[in-house]
Amino acid sequence: MNMKKNLLIALFIPALTFGALPEKSATPPLGPQPSNTIDIVVDAEFLYWHSNVSETYYAIEKEFVSTNNDVTPQQGFLISKRKEELDWSWDCGSRIGLGITTNYDGWDLYSTWTYLFTSGNNSKTVDPFFDESFNNINVNSLGSKTLSSPWFLDPDGEHYNYIHAKLTLLFNQIDLELGRAFWLGKFLAARPFFGLRGFWTTMNYYVKGNRPVGSNITFLQENTQNRQKRWGVGILTGLNTAWYLSKNWSIFGNGSAALTYGKVAERKKMFFLEVDHTDQIVAQIQNRLTDNFYDIQPIIDLSAGLRFETTFNDSIRLQIDGGYEFHYLHDFNKLITGGQSRPHNTNYQQPSAEGDLTLSGFVARFRLDY
Repeated sequence: MNMKKNLLIALFIPALTFGALPEKSATPPLGPQPSNTIDIVVDAEFLYWHSNVSETYYAIEKEFVSTNNDVTPQQGFLISKRKEELDWSWDCGSRIGLGITTNYDGWDLYSTWTYLFTSGNNSKTVDPFFDESFNNINVNSLGSKTLSSPWFLDPDGEHYNYIHAKLTLLFNQIDLELGRAFWLGKFLAARPFFGLRGFWTTMNYYVKGNRPVGSNITFLQENTQNRQKRWGVGILTGLNTAWYLSKNWSIFGNGSAALTYGKVAERKKMFFLEVDHTDQIVAQIQNRLTDNFYDIQPIIDLSAGLRFETTFNDSIRLQIDGGYEFHYLHDFNKLITGGQSRPHNTNYQQPSAEGDLTLSGFVARFRLDY
């Protein structure tokens, strides 16, 4: 009985301590290094990314045109000519990783934290017009232009000469992966993995507009502050591949997908001021609108590039990567538009606020296994 008990303990302890499997694997693992029982993995990445949040156009430029009506030839109307989009910048970010590779058939546990702060802004100005009414070509000349914004209190009710917008996005993401890197052939390696992904973001969107006072025009000033805080946690899975051109050089291609679930917190502050040519206040309105709900956030990640790697004394491996990444978050943008919460109509003045977030750009990576 004691002999059988000792035998079971001898077989079970290696699994608990990440010991080597008793049978030879058909897909040899890439790690740990021959002189190590386990490898500690440390990497640092420099990101240079361009971001975009769709359905965030801040203004619509309109032009006053004639109806070409023989009965009432003086009649005219405003027609939408162009959406004004944000100008997004390229910004620097970072990613750090820490993990271990065991000799339990090369299983590894690896975690990363990705950080990015980015922004987009733009402004548009048109020449002053003579009257608030745009239905008679004898009042405002043909070709006169105005601006409106889908983010204002009354998206189609007022006309502006100047509108400015700025959006900022703070993005944080943490991944925890359980994977195994192994040889599929003489020059091909793969690492399937699964795990958990968590993210939290803050998006602020400021839009302001005004027009000067005139003999037949009141002074208008309007601004809106939109904020979205969003977080989610869910399952992550993916596959990394390395296609070796030589001992030290390879082309890598990686892909992953995550499905997270979490809270979306929306807040919108609006301010509207109208003053006539005698400095009398015609209207002054302030409003605050909030919305809190839970939602699913799917995320897709793709990357590819060139890798150089070398080893030292069979105990240290250095990897240097240069590549391009693309990340897609479907229906990320839930900002409240106009005076309504999450509208779903298709009118050009009412964007659905169901826009996507894309993050893409260049990545330089330095990784050390020791």
